Formats: sequence, C-alpha cells, structure tokens
Amino acid sequence: MSSLLTSFDLSVRSWYVVVIACLLSFCSIQETQAGFTVISQDLFNLVAVPGPAGSDDFERLTDILNPLQTTSTAQVGENIASSTYDFSWLEDIGIGDFNTTFSHQMRNSPGIRTVTDLAFFIETDVDLVVTLNGSLDYSHTPGDETQFLFGASIRDLDTSALLFSEGMEGGNADLLPASGTLSFDGTVVLPAGGLYRFLAVLDADDLAEPNPGIYDANGFANISIRPVPEPQALLFVLFGASATILRRPR
Repeated sequence: MSSLLTSFDLSVRSWYVVVIACLLSFCSIQETQAGFTVISQDLFNLVAVPGPAGSDDFERLTDILNPLQTTSTAQVGENIASSTYDFSWLEDIGIGDFNTTFSHQMRNSPGIRTVTDLAFFIETDVDLVVTLNGSLDYSHTPGDETQFLFGASIRDLDTSALLFSEGMEGGNADLLPASGTLSFDGTVVLPAGGLYRFLAVLDADDLAEPNPGIYDANGFANISIRPVPEPQALLFVLFGASATILRRPR
C-alpha cells in the first residue's frame, strides 16, 4: 500500500510539473504574440434639418486615443445626437472593449434626421472571439412618420463576407409601433491574418410635415474582443483536471 501511495504522490507531482510548464509556456506565447492591431476609427454624430431654411451640426472623431473616454454631441436647437465612448484595448494580448451609448432626441422639427455612427478596423494576428450586444429604447409621437434603424455588423474585408449583421427597424413610418425596444446579440470568431471592419449605428428621422411631434432614442452597443482560447479558460481547464486527479479514490 505504501508503494502505491508513493507512486500516486509522484504521479500527482509530475502532473503539477506538467501543468506549471504548460502555463508558463502558454503565458510566454501570449506575451510575445500580438493579438490584433487597430488600423483606424471613425466616430461621428450628425443632426440635420433639410430644406431652404435647414441647418446641420456634425462632430467627427478620427484621432482616437487609447483609452478613449469622451462624449460627443451634435445639436441644432433642441434636436440632439449624442454618444459616449468608453474604448480601451491591449493589442499585444488581444483584448479590447469598445462600449458606446446613444442618446437622440427630436423636438418639433420637420424632416429632422439624427445619426450616430461608429466604425473601426482591425488586423488580427491570432484567432479572436468577438462578443456584440446592444439595446435601444425608442418612442415617438404616435401617427408621425418617424423611423429608427439600429444595428451592428462585422465584415471580412479580404473576402467581403459579412460575419455578423443585425439591423432592426422601428417607428410608424415602417408600419411598426411608435415605441419599443430594438436589440442585437451575437458571438463571432475572427481567424488570424484578416482585416475586419466593425460598424454600429443609430439612425433616426421624422418625415412628418408640417406639424411633427417628438422622438427619443436611448441605448448602447458593446463590442468585446478576446483571444481564442482565453488564457483564463486554459487555466481553469488545467487546474480542473488536476483537481479531478486529486479526488480519485485511493
């Protein structure tokens, strides 16, 4: 029995040596191999009132710092397209979070249009898993010709394939309810060595004339990037396996 226990103890020690070696090796690879590179970003808000007496306001951000925490607003009178950006990323280990909130409002302006649009481009060095989720609550004066478009997409620019694409519509102009919630959610794996474009947009307009009412739209779009497999996942698997061995009947 003693020899069996000794043999078991040795096997456990050997297992821990293997686990530690794998972890050190994996961490070394993660530290030396870049995950992705952000090529460019283009974020803008627009408020436009068309017609002879129309006017517009436009704010665009293209010189993006990392991290980015800022608010951007375009406004004409009481008509507003505003957004907040909370972006940060670690290219060397393939981690990024791109979180945006949207806030649009229209107040009695015929033919008004409000737009928030964000786009960014990345090149991948390793396989990445991307999680997208967003939600928008909207409402407008019932009966007005108001419409909302809310959605996100990821396109592989090497093949032009859409890897993710969800766009939702709302509003009476599209024969849809005057109030409601639009949302998207999904997960996509981006293969290494590709160039990808990310888009998220909120586009709202009121075509009603001559007596338009009001509309409001508020929501968010979050995009999370992680390596495949995640370092934490491997850690849990390895230590889970070691715990299983230790729990074997002796």
